[in-house]
Amino acid sequence: MRILTPIAAGFEEMEAVILVNILRRCGAEVVTASVGASRELIGARGIPIIADALWQGLDPATFDALAIPGGLANVNALRADGRVAALAKDFYGRGKLVAAICAAPLVLFDAGLLEGRAFTCHPSVAGQITTGARAGSRVVEDRGIITAIGAGATFEFAHQIAVKLFGEDVAQRVAAAACVVVSE
Repeated sequence: MRILTPIAAGFEEMEAVILVNILRRCGAEVVTASVGASRELIGARGIPIIADALWQGLDPATFDALAIPGGLANVNALRADGRVAALAKDFYGRGKLVAAICAAPLVLFDAGLLEGRAFTCHPSVAGQITTGARAGSRVVEDRGIITAIGAGATFEFAHQIAVKLFGEDVAQRVAAAACVVVSE
């Protein structure tokens, strides 16, 4: 199972690192891909990270899912770039899982994927999403799209992706080993 996680400068560190960590514990090959010219990126709280790859060097068709972390500067860069929204639309059309947390549902909005769908996002960007039905839940899954409210829900978000891609048994085993409590 290959999961593509696009990032740019200003990504939310908790969302990116926890997401990648939990999914790799499940056995996924998660590839963080910088949409910029450098693999070296600084997160929203000043924490540096080195992405696994540059976006332009990847073949997105070789991935099974797309998981997008937030961070407003990150999301603004992803939106301005356009490739991530186009890929999200393509993946959804092919029945591949698409997931976004915090401000990243804005990318899904740009792709037209939130129309007629329940979703959640960070309250600070909720007013920018003018289609769909924003739910009060921390994590929402609706017809192949998973969204989450923000950094504090990252473990739950990663767990829901794990359930969808690897099944309840694997997701629960990983949660238990990492001492993660996931609400039912």
